Order: sequence, then C-alpha cells, then structure tokens
Amino acid sequence: EAELQATPQLDNASRDKVLFLKALKIILKAGIQYGKRYSALASELARSARGERKKELEKIAEVCDWVPGHPARSFQEALQTLLFCHLFIYWDHRPNAISPGRVDQYLYPYYKKDIEEGKLSREECIELLECLRCKFTSKRQFLELTRRQGQAGETEFINCTLGGQTADGEDATNELSYLWLEAARRTQTPHPTLSIRVHEKLSPDFAMKAAELCSLGLGYPAWFGDKTNIPYLLSKGC
Repeated sequence: EAELQATPQLDNASRDKVLFLKALKIILKAGIQYGKRYSALASELARSARGERKKELEKIAEVCDWVPGHPARSFQEALQTLLFCHLFIYWDHRPNAISPGRVDQYLYPYYKKDIEEGKLSREECIELLECLRCKFTSKRQFLELTRRQGQAGETEFINCTLGGQTADGEDATNELSYLWLEAARRTQTPHPTLSIRVHEKLSPDFAMKAAELCSLGLGYPAWFGDKTNIPYLLSKGC
C-alpha cells in the first residue's frame, strides 16, 4: 500500500488492478506453502514408518513438494493438484457444490502417459481414485465446530461428470471413465457423486456399467441428455 501511495499517477482503475494482482500473488504463495506443509508432515511420518507405508509416505512427500507450485508430471500429482485446488476454493468462502467437472477428460492424458511408461497400473489408479473419494468425503472436517454441530448430513454436492462428447461430436468415454465407476463401486462414499452425459454415440458398455452402479442404491450416477442440454446452453451464450 505504501508503494501505491508513492505512485500518484495511478488512476483508481489501475490501482484496483495492482491491488488485485498483489492479492493473487499472496494467495498463490500461500497455496504453494500449503503443499509444502503436507510434504513436510509426510516426510516426518516416513521416518518412523516401515515397509510399504514408508514408501507411500515418501511418495506423498515428493508429490506435495512439487505440486501445486509446479505443473503435474504424473497421474498422482494431477490428482493431488485437483484436491489442493478444491480445498483452496473451499478455504476462500466455504461453498457447497464445488464440482471438479469432466475429470475423465482432463486427467486422462496423465493416466495414459503413466500407463504407457509403466509407472502406473490399472489397480494403482483405482486405489488412488478411491483415496480421492475418501478425501472428498472427509472435507466436512474442515468446517468450524459450530457449523458441524448445526448441519446434519453429508451433502456437499461435489459432482464429477463422466463421458460426454468430444469437440467433434464423438464419444468421449475412455478407460479412465470406467475406472471412476469402479472406484465408486469399491469405495461407496457419499462423495463425489457422478453424472453421465447421454448422447447417441455413448458406448453401450459404459452405459451398462454406469447403470450397474445405479442399481447399488447409492443415488448416483445421475444421467443428463446432451440432446437438450447442449442446445439450451448454446442459446444462453455458452
């Protein structure tokens, strides 16, 4: 603020922009430091751990030391970035319904790369997605005590969308889409809920897998029709 007062040539609009950018810098640095704190804790726990757990904690420390300060290099780093960003939004104003969106689309390149390079197996991917489900469901612990006592239930409206279409109208379902369904079948947590985008080219096999998940009575996935939703969104300027 003192620096700004020393530059009277700034008009009000420019001044607001400078303050906004300075605020962004503070928040971004805080987000990076948040990851470093998790890295430090995992390293500390790893020192007294043994066997497979020690390796897991060392990996967590490595991942959290890298993200969110740097671009993700692996599927696990991409998932960790997703969780961190989800929490950062929540820290900002405690909203419900922070939806990660089309997770099988933007995470797929990381999954594909790791699979092709032999750094990740299908089962390891499912386990990571199961862990993410647990983390999303436990987000309620970040509420202050008065809100936890006053709000019953676990409804947070955290939703992930699977399938849908590519930009050229082809079926966007991929292998990761199936693994999200499998993780939800194995770890039946309230969150994240899942939604399936239905269109004429939707894979029948994928639709059946999603329907089998519905039959378990979890309340998801939900089904949304592209045939009406896309024209509606286009009419609204999307």
